[in-house]
Amino acid sequence: MPRTKKVLGKKHPDPVVETASLSSVAPADVWYKLSVPEETIRGESNSAGGKYKSRLKQLLQWCGQDFDGLIVFDECHRAKNLCPVGSSKPTKTGLTVLELQNKLPKARVVYASATGASEPRNMAYMVRLGLWGEGTPFPEFADFISAAAVRAVKRNKWSTSDSEHDSDGSNYELSDIESEISEEHSDSNMSSDFNPFNSGSDSDDDPWSRKKKGKKQKKSPKKRASTQDKLSLLLSQKTNKAKTNGAGANFKPTAPPMDAIERACSMKEELLAAIERLGERLPPNTLDQLIDELGGPENVAEMTGRKGRVVQTEDGGIQYESRSEQDVPLETLNLTEKQRFMDGEKDVAIISEAASSGISLQSDRRVKNQRRRVHITLELPWSADRAIQQFGRTHRSNQVNAPELESLGALTHGDRRATETRDLSQFNIDNKYGRSALEATMKAIMGYEQPLVAPPRDYKGDFFKDVAAALVGVGLIVNSENMPGVLSLDKDYNNMSKFLNRILGMPVELQNRLFRYFTDTLAAIVTSAKRSGRFDLGILDLGAGGEVVKRVRTMMFLRKHATGTAPTELHTVHVERGMSWPEALEKLSELVGENEGFWLSHQVRNGKHTAILAVAVESSNNKTKKESKKEQMFSVYRPNTGLQFRQESLAELEKKYKKVESADAEEAWIQQYDASVNTCSHAYWRGNCRNVSIGHDCEVGLRRRTYNVVSGSVLSVWSRVEGVLASKIGSQNNKMQVIRLRTKDDLKVVGTLIPKNCVDALIEALSSDAEKTEEKTF
Repeated sequence: MPRTKKVLGKKHPDPVVETASLSSVAPADVWYKLSVPEETIRGESNSAGGKYKSRLKQLLQWCGQDFDGLIVFDECHRAKNLCPVGSSKPTKTGLTVLELQNKLPKARVVYASATGASEPRNMAYMVRLGLWGEGTPFPEFADFISAAAVRAVKRNKWSTSDSEHDSDGSNYELSDIESEISEEHSDSNMSSDFNPFNSGSDSDDDPWSRKKKGKKQKKSPKKRASTQDKLSLLLSQKTNKAKTNGAGANFKPTAPPMDAIERACSMKEELLAAIERLGERLPPNTLDQLIDELGGPENVAEMTGRKGRVVQTEDGGIQYESRSEQDVPLETLNLTEKQRFMDGEKDVAIISEAASSGISLQSDRRVKNQRRRVHITLELPWSADRAIQQFGRTHRSNQVNAPELESLGALTHGDRRATETRDLSQFNIDNKYGRSALEATMKAIMGYEQPLVAPPRDYKGDFFKDVAAALVGVGLIVNSENMPGVLSLDKDYNNMSKFLNRILGMPVELQNRLFRYFTDTLAAIVTSAKRSGRFDLGILDLGAGGEVVKRVRTMMFLRKHATGTAPTELHTVHVERGMSWPEALEKLSELVGENEGFWLSHQVRNGKHTAILAVAVESSNNKTKKESKKEQMFSVYRPNTGLQFRQESLAELEKKYKKVESADAEEAWIQQYDASVNTCSHAYWRGNCRNVSIGHDCEVGLRRRTYNVVSGSVLSVWSRVEGVLASKIGSQNNKMQVIRLRTKDDLKVVGTLIPKNCVDALIEALSSDAEKTEEKTF
């Protein structure tokens, strides 16, 4: 049930707080006396003579079995890999968080993090939410994941149904690969006769191969081996291997000659000298050079995981120094540096991923340094989770002003609240589409499947064969365990982080070619998903982009669930999305470009022309270079549907339309705007609509759209919703879309979109066992 903070609870004394987070709120004047047993704070629990052997056991003993206090998991997103993809193992953090909750069943639990779960499986540790388990529609977490996968967020078709799509031919056919996208990946160790080259590699000599797991032995401390000891050990290993391979019963090991040892030592010294000479030609460390250029450690607050740094002396030389200070231990140095930046003692703060969690650097109203922050990121992460952690350091509640995120912008399509600039969603490749593209790329290289896109035409040689050879060198293609001598994909071949790290070991040109081929495959998969209407748009926003959302009816169903009663609401809303003639003229007054303004279609349909308003899109290319007509892009406004998602090039506009004055477009614009209130595009342009003629509703091209949104306690009635949608199998309307809307009276609703032909059945299903049902009309 949607509620606003205005009517729920007491008003917070700090008027600047805009979010539900209290991270930036000054603490209340309340004092507590904390009493910790002496045995708890005595010594380290994981020391050699420790009593509990682990912090977890110590904490459990301190709380006791009947502990019913509060446990707060701060930065809880770090436990998200409790249920990882592929063959990866659960992390110790995730397992510990789960065990702590299981061992203390009476404890209250709060999950606190500014980073949301980007995928449902990242919520596996949140067992106290009541989304799965006893008394819910999902007995196990796996059932919850399966339901979320089946009813994955689908693209809302109204955003593209009124656009004209041009499909281009291709020699490579795209299969319905997006329908096969799943978090559960197929076994990568499938054997194949395909061998890109004659491989004589042995898994025992492969530095990337995994060690076989066995019982861990307690290691005794070792002394540092000398060069001669290492050579003797190497010779011994070679001798044993020769015996194993049947070199002969009369084989006798011999000690290495002294001249060979001396020659090896001499080679080592020459190698170290060569490295020393090479160091004079290599560029300096990026971080050290950056700190030096920005004024040195005296002006730069460094928050990283480094223990030392290289600094430049007054005489121009360089030297290595420890980051630790006399009065500040290394463990708290990052927090001290953060405070110096917030107090204005240092003008620049440099923060790495190692310190990107839990540190606030915004222009807080309570600190001395309230200047606007300029956030510059040197390297964008390939994961939205990590990017949000980075950008959230300077963009937080209680700030005097928002940071300049000129190179950042909205991270995802659904987040329009960030500073307006460029969209970085294209850099988030560590998602289901990215993993599917990586899987398709690797299988195409191995010859398991037909490639989705053609290999580079300008590449000299066999692209797939050369890439396969390079991937063997970095361990992504390995010797098959089941069929020695046959190459197969590594178990974690579809792990995005591993792929991006390993290809750095390939030749630069080849790694660039492979990454380009991967991104081309990703683009093909996304394009195919968009054309089929299966692309995951994330959360659909209504009322945030200029649309007017008005409530028509709200039905409330009060139902029992595992822990009490909760309301489920079904909202019916009208959304106005067109552009009136006065609004079009107002937009026209802002345009100055030669080709901006009204255009009228060449084609006449049902005695009517199509009128549009074209607005030039600012190009990111070099402005000194004159763009061709295919490169000049325009945003298009229509009288019935407003701003279109799809942009048009100048060449496409001239092909279908002609540039006209406003007086020439007025009649066609007003005519379509007025008719689109209740006349679909089919009836407007053809004179009749097949769906309407057989008694069905058609909303294609309507200016006013009707949406039905179920909100409130949705998961408690999930099985009912599933049943209603399943009864509509055979239609294309049984798709679910998460929607977020803000009505004209400032009511915020987050819920699931319900197709119109499912509404009556859903009302009947929810009313059958509801304790109370209410209906309101507006």
